[in-house]
Amino acid sequence: MIPLRDLPEFPCDFRTLRDSWLADEALVLTALLKDCGLDARAKADVAALAESLVREARTAEHPAFQDFIQAYRIDSHEGRTLLTLAESLLRIPDAASRNELINSLLPEADWEHEDSGDHGKLVGWAGKWLARARRFVEDENFPDLWSRMLLRLGNSVMRTALGNGIALMARQFVMAETLSEAIAARQAGRRYSFDCLGEAAQTPEEARYYLQSYQQALDSLAGHQDHHRPVLERDGISIKLSALHPRLELARWADLERELLPELTRLILFAAEAGIPVTIDAEECERLELVLCLFAALRTDTALGGYEGLGLAVQAYQKRAPAVIDWLGELAVRTGKRIPVRLVKGAYWDSEIRRAQQLGLEDYPVFTRKIHTDVCYLACARRLLKSPDKFWPQFATHNAHTLAWLDTVARQHGQTFEVQRLCGMADSLHDAFHRHGGHPLRVYAPIGDFNTLLPYLVRRLLENGSSQSFVNQLANTHIESEILCKDPVEAVAAEGIHSHPKIPKPGDLFAPRRNSPGLSPADVEGLHRLKAAMADFRFASWSAGLPPESEQAEMLGVSRHSPADRHRVLGAVHTMTGEEVGRAYRQAREAFPEWSDTPVSHRADCLQRMAELLETHRPELLYLLMMEGGKVTADAWSEWREAVDLCRYYADSAVRLMSPAPLPGVAGEVNTLNWAARGVFLCISPWNFPLAIFLGQVAAALVTGNTVVCKPAGQTALIASRTVALLHEAGIPREALHAVYGSGQELGHALTDHPALAGLVFTGSTATARYLNLQLARRPGPLVPLIAETGGLNAMIADSSALPEQLTLDVLQSAFNSAG
Repeated sequence: MIPLRDLPEFPCDFRTLRDSWLADEALVLTALLKDCGLDARAKADVAALAESLVREARTAEHPAFQDFIQAYRIDSHEGRTLLTLAESLLRIPDAASRNELINSLLPEADWEHEDSGDHGKLVGWAGKWLARARRFVEDENFPDLWSRMLLRLGNSVMRTALGNGIALMARQFVMAETLSEAIAARQAGRRYSFDCLGEAAQTPEEARYYLQSYQQALDSLAGHQDHHRPVLERDGISIKLSALHPRLELARWADLERELLPELTRLILFAAEAGIPVTIDAEECERLELVLCLFAALRTDTALGGYEGLGLAVQAYQKRAPAVIDWLGELAVRTGKRIPVRLVKGAYWDSEIRRAQQLGLEDYPVFTRKIHTDVCYLACARRLLKSPDKFWPQFATHNAHTLAWLDTVARQHGQTFEVQRLCGMADSLHDAFHRHGGHPLRVYAPIGDFNTLLPYLVRRLLENGSSQSFVNQLANTHIESEILCKDPVEAVAAEGIHSHPKIPKPGDLFAPRRNSPGLSPADVEGLHRLKAAMADFRFASWSAGLPPESEQAEMLGVSRHSPADRHRVLGAVHTMTGEEVGRAYRQAREAFPEWSDTPVSHRADCLQRMAELLETHRPELLYLLMMEGGKVTADAWSEWREAVDLCRYYADSAVRLMSPAPLPGVAGEVNTLNWAARGVFLCISPWNFPLAIFLGQVAAALVTGNTVVCKPAGQTALIASRTVALLHEAGIPREALHAVYGSGQELGHALTDHPALAGLVFTGSTATARYLNLQLARRPGPLVPLIAETGGLNAMIADSSALPEQLTLDVLQSAFNSAG
């Protein structure tokens, strides 16, 4: 997450967009429904045309891979196995690893389909071949050299055959490996938007490579253009901005203006001079505002003159898609030039849902039901068709009803539009539509080496294999055309507007326990509010080991400087003596009977109140986590969320666990399982999670009826002191919870040798855990349990099947996240 001192002020006004970013799905859809309704006659025209398109498409020849998608569906074990092979087999460089992958996956699936006849001869043959390969792999009886040679030969044959099969699937969706080959393979009467498939760059060197690829593509196209045609009717390219800079994120806005924008401007100026249309492709939701800012900077550059070829892809599954259309309309008015808009439904839906859940956002930035996306698409389409002076509409869809709706509405408005499809998808449907209305068709044509296009290939396989995909349903002849062409507006009206019942809002993921709230790194307004709230603590002071109001705190304690700013004195920490430790133990032991007899429901209520106090004091705790713990904003916020969640989780768990549970017994007996507190627990926590781990240890011990003496890491004593104060405010008796600050052998012995100690919880190094274990073992009397979480350094094992880009991100995250 962006350092709060470096928050940018975007040059564009995004207030309307931000209002609809995480808006309630039902409210957004209610407002959109009125924008895409049709009268009875128009509905009849749409239905008739859609069903006609489906009938024509189903009678046409379809690619063999579609039979595979139907036979081995993504929601089946066989489909997931094939998807795994497709995602990784071509990427593995060594034969041994490829053999192991094949041999481990083939035996897990049932490849022979009883209904293989419905899916064509090729699928039937492939199923039999895969089934035989499975039996061959499963046979472990190789008594002689001849059999082992056969196994080696079999591995070679299977590896080659599967690799070739996956390459054939890739060729279904990738037009060619080079642009010159793609230009030679163009079909007459079709327009093309070539995509060099620049996935997100990880390094500046990668970004320069993708920039060079885009420039070479423009050079090649410049020599193969029909200059008698208007620029918007010529072949063009699609580019991803994330391929041109390794840090396309809010935190790097100043770098993007300085480093990316000039390169991008040179690229677009070349395209303008050559008369080549360029579309900036859609990115993840978090990058939308960045992309719009860069797009606006390019569109308002006077050096472009009257060039209208620069367009933008807009994703209809985002709730703010209509607001994006309106924003682009205002930009078109300001520049006096039409904007080509490629309206798509969206390609990253599952990751957007997971991202919002991971961040704990208020709601989702995308619709949770596909039918709602379909409605939004129609509403956005009408906005585009109603404003021919602002937009050149380009509708990317593989849905028969959507195509029929577009044709009908465009005729009502007397407008023209361009339709687009992905290479290798819905060819027969679009051919039928072109024959009907003559609308120009543009093919989105990926270009690149097949072995490096696996992420794109997997997205296409998932799209074709999804049960919600129109392309998949079109190939399934068991689905009636009337059902396939159902009007989404009528369907929503009949079903009622509601979000997906199996996708709770991020805050309700763990219902009835409430999930802690999060913050998106792209939420500029939220970050500005947080920055303003944290500014209140710039001159605040804290103490540990002495009352905050003590005038002698600075004199009696050691000054604590911030590792984030060595000139900033955060307060003072008083190192406690062995006598003070003994006093804390005695008071905790005396408080134990009353606290353990307190109903568990009351103790749980204290933790629930603590969770509320953590939310109330969030700016202060984040400030301390960043200034004393040295954390970046994202890590601080994640740890704060974990602390809130632990309070609620332990509160709920304690009530459930400590309620008497009946046990089986013989006739006449009543057996009940009851859990009881042990006594005084010592909790020792580390510096790297000074709030979450510290509070988690203490909260778990307290809610189960134990009293606590806690010893936080010396580097983060102020965070611990503030947390203890909030626990007391939440209702934990002062006598039941005591904090000890300091370090050294004397303090350590005082903590582990006291006779009141009934249990120890420790998180830290393995060496320290062993030392504590020995100290406890030397004690006379009853055994003291040790609960230890140690190590902190995990091995990351990556084989040759790993996706290098993902592996790099994981390694960096593992190495540096929460490092302080």
